[in-house]
Amino acid sequence: MKAADKNPAAIVSKRVIPSHQISSILQQHGWNPRILDSDVTPDDIRSLNPKILIADIDDTACNGLSILKWFRQFNPVSYAVALCAGGCSPAMRSARHLGVDGFFYLNATGLSLDSKRGLMPLFMQAGYDDTSGIAPMTGSVAREAFASGY
Repeated sequence: MKAADKNPAAIVSKRVIPSHQISSILQQHGWNPRILDSDVTPDDIRSLNPKILIADIDDTACNGLSILKWFRQFNPVSYAVALCAGGCSPAMRSARHLGVDGFFYLNATGLSLDSKRGLMPLFMQAGYDDTSGIAPMTGSVAREAFASGY
């Protein structure tokens, strides 16, 4: 197995900074993330066979809800995570109904991740530091973070 095949992850979002923040977090925790354009197709995602998929549900150009729904059907044992602004929006309620494993929230400006809500506090407990990088997250900590459903 090539290193690139180990722990594949996919991020579907046009938001440059949050996508790269999530990618960095996942890399430092043993994942191999790929940032995909909003025009990604199910075949593109299927070819990566990600064990985690993060999709932007607030940007309608990304079709994040549709992608998460398809991903849940395609690979129900993998992690499906939504990226959104929060606030109990209709998109968030739909994502919860689809059974997403958690949320990465945008901060008040929408330009970066919110470090105090969703999955971020759990990653921070596992060693995330905004300035010094991220300590490796063990498989059990990752499972706990996603199982919490934040």
